[in-house]
Amino acid sequence: MKYPNLHDLSKRAAALVLTAALLVPSAFASAGTTRLSTSRTLADGLTYINTISEHPSSGRIESFSFQLEPGSDVTPIMVQSSGTIYGAATINKAVSYAESLGYHVVGGINSDFFTMGSGIPNGISIEKGVYKSSPEGNHAISVVDGRLELSASPQVELTLTNRRDDSSVSLTHFNKWRNSSGGLYLYNEDFSSVSTRTDSAGGRMVRFQVTEDDRDTPLTVNGELTLEVTEVFEAQDAVTIGEDNYILTAAYESGFSELFASYQVGDKVTLSASCSDRAISDAQWAGGCGDIMIAGGKMTDSSTWHYATGQAPRTAVGVKEDGTMVFYAVDGRQSGYSAGLTQKDLADELLQQGCQWAVNLDGGGSTTLSVLLPGSSAPAVDNSPSGGSLRACATFILLVTDAPTDREPERLALQQDGLTVLTGSSLTLGDVAAVDGGAATVSSRVSDAEFSSKNELGSFNGSIYTAGDRAGTDEIAIRSRDLDLTGSAQIHVVDTLTSLTVSRASSTSPLTALTLEAGESVQLAASGSYWSREALRPGSGGVTWSVEGNVGSITQDGVFTSGGTGSSGTITATAGGLTSKVTVGLENVHNDVTPEHWSYPAVEYCYEHGIVSGVSSTEFGRDHSIRRGDFVLMLYNALGKPAVTGSSGFSDVSPSDYYAQAITWASANHLVSGVAEGLFGPTDLVTREQAFTILHQAMPLLGLSSPEPDLTVLDRFADRDQIAEYARPHAAALVSQGLASGAGGVLNPKGQLTRAEMAALLYQLLTYDPASQPETPETPESPDTPDVPQVDPDAQLILSQTEGTLASAETLQLTAQLSIGEGPVTWRSSDPSVAAVSPEGVVTNVYAGSGNASVTITASCGPLTAEAVLQCGPAGQIGLVTAEPTLRVRSGPSQEDPVISRLNNGSRVVLLDTDTPGWYQVLFSDAAGQAVTGWASADYILLH
Repeated sequence: MKYPNLHDLSKRAAALVLTAALLVPSAFASAGTTRLSTSRTLADGLTYINTISEHPSSGRIESFSFQLEPGSDVTPIMVQSSGTIYGAATINKAVSYAESLGYHVVGGINSDFFTMGSGIPNGISIEKGVYKSSPEGNHAISVVDGRLELSASPQVELTLTNRRDDSSVSLTHFNKWRNSSGGLYLYNEDFSSVSTRTDSAGGRMVRFQVTEDDRDTPLTVNGELTLEVTEVFEAQDAVTIGEDNYILTAAYESGFSELFASYQVGDKVTLSASCSDRAISDAQWAGGCGDIMIAGGKMTDSSTWHYATGQAPRTAVGVKEDGTMVFYAVDGRQSGYSAGLTQKDLADELLQQGCQWAVNLDGGGSTTLSVLLPGSSAPAVDNSPSGGSLRACATFILLVTDAPTDREPERLALQQDGLTVLTGSSLTLGDVAAVDGGAATVSSRVSDAEFSSKNELGSFNGSIYTAGDRAGTDEIAIRSRDLDLTGSAQIHVVDTLTSLTVSRASSTSPLTALTLEAGESVQLAASGSYWSREALRPGSGGVTWSVEGNVGSITQDGVFTSGGTGSSGTITATAGGLTSKVTVGLENVHNDVTPEHWSYPAVEYCYEHGIVSGVSSTEFGRDHSIRRGDFVLMLYNALGKPAVTGSSGFSDVSPSDYYAQAITWASANHLVSGVAEGLFGPTDLVTREQAFTILHQAMPLLGLSSPEPDLTVLDRFADRDQIAEYARPHAAALVSQGLASGAGGVLNPKGQLTRAEMAALLYQLLTYDPASQPETPETPESPDTPDVPQVDPDAQLILSQTEGTLASAETLQLTAQLSIGEGPVTWRSSDPSVAAVSPEGVVTNVYAGSGNASVTITASCGPLTAEAVLQCGPAGQIGLVTAEPTLRVRSGPSQEDPVISRLNNGSRVVLLDTDTPGWYQVLFSDAAGQAVTGWASADYILLH
């Protein structure tokens, strides 16, 4: 028996596969429980599905798939990404190659396994019916009249028959890497436009040329060509193949010396290809594949699979009973985002989707899916490759229409389809695009779009959707009266969240603690996600706010106003079954120092600068006499807590005392001495004249100079004679500079210094500004006027590329050239946060937003400019910087690596690598608008 669409598998082999399939129970987890799934119609018969699911053992899984119905105008093709068998390229290059063949590309995924060094695919290659590379015993999938067919290990035999003596030789290796023991290999220019790539291997060779009658006849799997021997030779290095040429070769170790010696220049040779596999024989396109995971609607024996174990990114293709083709990709190896699937889970997922047969394709870092979404001018990668950037692969399956689109709008589509919203909250829908039948965007913004809810899970006010109290997927109807078009979209209404964050309304940085002055107000905002998709937007409602502790009040709009008698409390935001708490501390709470008190500015200043704290949570202790230990500590704090070594030398000052470092510092700087031998007296009270003395001696440490004092300034005080002799010059200096004063005509030198007076003295010192005028600066010379390039008036500035698409982190080298003459070129990006451009014209996609973004790169030479408009795809994973105030970015993942840049708190970055313990590799544009790739501590980056 044969499986549906499984051609030329022997009856015995088919029976064995089916028996094994029947013995394998379908008890695997597939991709898990679906949490969010958005289906988008790209064209008639083509649906794009993005799914987030929860796997029972590995958590979040994100997958992407196309479902292509038979009879659609969109059909699959299979192409070599680089245009030749040798060489690999990204999916973007493959799309460009297909477009050069005249196709309009709607989407695509990677396909066959390949050799990393050479990019040569493992299996067969047929393009537009032309046989380009041999199957080598691998399974194959083919496109026959728009349908996908599966062939188990098809064979294509090549025979060379020399008409001179009717001798013939058979071979199977066509356009594959030549191994020393692999036997005979045949090459043509489809292998490489450069050479046979047999560098330094050495070997025998025969060069054939296609005869003139057959030069317009391509080689097919059941075709025949007439060749003529033009050269028989040996070569130590690779040789150029050339147009209409074939080269037969074998390494010396393989033998065949007699065969090669039998050819003579001028011999006519018949090259014939034969294949008994019907699907391969009829194929317009074909490519290799991996394990056959499903046959006849049953899972095959996984013990024969090559990549069965381990969770990884995966790519697969399957076909349902009605002929619908499924092109499936799942991301993996990205903790917190998508762990990936085992091959058994992959097979079970495709079984659950109804596939009658399915095959495994190249996965891991190769897994790539690109799609042309409404509003985009070109396909862009929508998944997140595990390597952090696009891998160059050998082959891709592309979904195409045969011709450029007609640009006649046929339907409407929401650019950001599949948005998620929490019950009771709102969101604003983005732009609506008008697309034609080939999924090409005709208009990226339909201005008169109207919306309505089909399932009545929410209501609209213009483009603002407010969710009700029921969860589910709401089908949204879209209408344009001006264009007389309709469309549809999906909004996922959820009643639970998986994360909830509180921040200031002006910031995206998570807020866990808040310190305010009494009476101060702050606007708070809550944001939340459901399985990493934004579901609660700041200021959109759906949040309940509350305050614990007598520290203030909060409105249901999130405006918190501090106040009350408490010094600490908690603000709680509740939404979607989660709570997020912010601890609140009221700073500068000093009920005994009111704004009307003379010391208020000084006390406020000392609080804010960490010089002093209160005697309790609500009192400063303004009238409390200050002790010697506390006095020195305040001065030490005021000078920024300089480094201290050694001990104070006082027996009554323990190293564990909170003022010990301050006294050690003051003693070392000769600011203080003891009250008795070996004793400091830290609890003794400080007199005003003692304070004047110490503070005056500390002025040089503050960078302040003090002129020789005039002692007569003390004559204004009635108690001047009470000032101790040692303190008189110090008191006079402070008084003459306005830093100290008395009250009621007395200086009160023997009086005990209060905490308020100490704060006032420090405030005067720390804010002191000597009344000195700076010298008048010299007028600087005018800068030289920069040279303006002299450009020929008839010249034009020509860019190497004027439009294009960049995947996240992808770079593009732009060049600009004058049509006449030469001149220096400068480059500018319209938005460096989307794409940065170097002085050499290298553009890097650093976009850390959602959806696609457009950026204009401008080249300038004198008065001439030229522009390239680039569409930048979103990153697979972005991070939010939470460090205050900045986060260091280093050249490598180590504290020993040098700092190369800094990121401000709240910055968004593209994450290139999250697998290195403790570190994330980040990509962003710096203040100069240049792309920076570096490493930052994972402790200060929130996955977003």
